[in-house]
Amino acid sequence: MSSTSRALALAASVAMLPSACTSTAVRGSEKPRRETAVVIGAGSVGSDYYPLGGAVCRLVNLETARHGLRCRTATSPGSVVNVTALRERRVDLAVLRSDVQHDAVTGGGPFARYGAFTALRAVLSAHAEPFALVVRADSGIGTAADLLGRRVNIGDAGSGHRLVMERVLEALGLSRADFALVTELPPGEQNDALCEGRVDAVVYAAGHPNGIVQDAIRRCGGRLVAMSGPPVDALLASHPEYTRAVIPGGLYPGHPIDVPTFGARATLVTTAAAPDDVVYEVARAVLEHFDDFMRLHAAFAPLDPREMVRAANRAPLHPGAERYYRERAGSPE
Repeated sequence: MSSTSRALALAASVAMLPSACTSTAVRGSEKPRRETAVVIGAGSVGSDYYPLGGAVCRLVNLETARHGLRCRTATSPGSVVNVTALRERRVDLAVLRSDVQHDAVTGGGPFARYGAFTALRAVLSAHAEPFALVVRADSGIGTAADLLGRRVNIGDAGSGHRLVMERVLEALGLSRADFALVTELPPGEQNDALCEGRVDAVVYAAGHPNGIVQDAIRRCGGRLVAMSGPPVDALLASHPEYTRAVIPGGLYPGHPIDVPTFGARATLVTTAAAPDDVVYEVARAVLEHFDDFMRLHAAFAPLDPREMVRAANRAPLHPGAERYYRERAGSPE
């Protein structure tokens, strides 16, 4: 697909809340240009959310001299924490898993005590994130049900990994008491635990190919376990924000065929307080360099601009993004 064709369908934008300004030096008698800071709540450095936030910021900053926006990313444990950061206006936009976006909009899951986040607004939908269960090759674990009585890392609190794993356990009818050991390590640290034999299984909710999954398989002798069967059927029936997916064969050593699983998508969101003109300008910056965007991470390569407008978003589209999409490609609906 050409850059022009992608431009006619791309769903890419960003937004900001009122934030501090800084001045930059200019030549001659011109007045200093005041730059407006835009902060994206991403994920941990080892996650695929961090490069997604970084890719958006990199492209936005290519046009700072024209629009005056200066974008940077902020690390975080993950999606659930990013919703809180948006509510508290500590970030201007954030990367969320689509299931977390759904829970925030409806006031479900980890947000039940806060109620629906009615001010949440969608910007774009990015790459798919198939759930990956990786076990030690000598663990004897062949299905998710075999986790009973084992040592399992369920993901760090506030992360998308943890949210999905809790729903997997619910579908399996398991609780923490059913395991020999439960740990809550973040993605980077859980690989060491797997390699050293301190846990039998670890989980990831991420785009593929993924460097941390690759490390767990190559360095630790890990093996992907298929997520299918009645428990997964039940999970999908009760959580329509997830869809069936596969981790393609050939991505990782020792896995020549597709591994069936399920998953959500990464999304970029903001709030209703985000100025329309800023959302519009950043959408334009991302669109003009969309081919570059796809090259910034392997998980971005298959992205279809039309899907980025339509897929996975549960919050209303931000009006600044909608105006841009209508001008360039007609209505996204």
